[in-house]
Amino acid sequence: MSEVKEVKKELNMEDLFQIMMNMKSDLKIINKNSKKSIMSIESLKEDLNKNSKENFKLKKELEERKNNEIKIYKKIILILDQIDNLQKFMLDLDNMDLSQNLEIMRKIIRKEMSEINLVEIKSMGELFNPELHKCIAVEEDKFRESKEIIGVVERGYMLKGKVIRPASVIIAKNSLRS
Repeated sequence: MSEVKEVKKELNMEDLFQIMMNMKSDLKIINKNSKKSIMSIESLKEDLNKNSKENFKLKKELEERKNNEIKIYKKIILILDQIDNLQKFMLDLDNMDLSQNLEIMRKIIRKEMSEINLVEIKSMGELFNPELHKCIAVEEDKFRESKEIIGVVERGYMLKGKVIRPASVIIAKNSLRS
């Protein structure tokens, strides 16, 4: 009987040894796969950092282009203001031919502006809207609705639906209709 116990012990030891060898082999495979995973993760981190830097550069470039675009539109508006001033001057001099030519030029420019989504804010005869207009004066007028725009001092403009410059306007105040 003691021999049987000895054989069982040896078998158990051999089994244990085999199990340990299998575990050692499995651990080597796990370790190898783990190293590959770590290398993969590091590579992904590097790619992510690289992409983040590229995205940041692109965002900055896009923002710079947008700012430059707005500057160009504001310059166009200043040119339009000068045409308005010249037209007012011509009207004061009673030079209708030149004034009419300036109005034709203004219409052509407006058409070109609308093609780039730069539009003049409608003001005259409209009701005052603080999102589109800047009130610079109020005049009593019993024939007009209160807050109706009765004069435009400086035209306003929108770019792609966003106000670049509000229109400076004069609005009516009607004490009788308020």
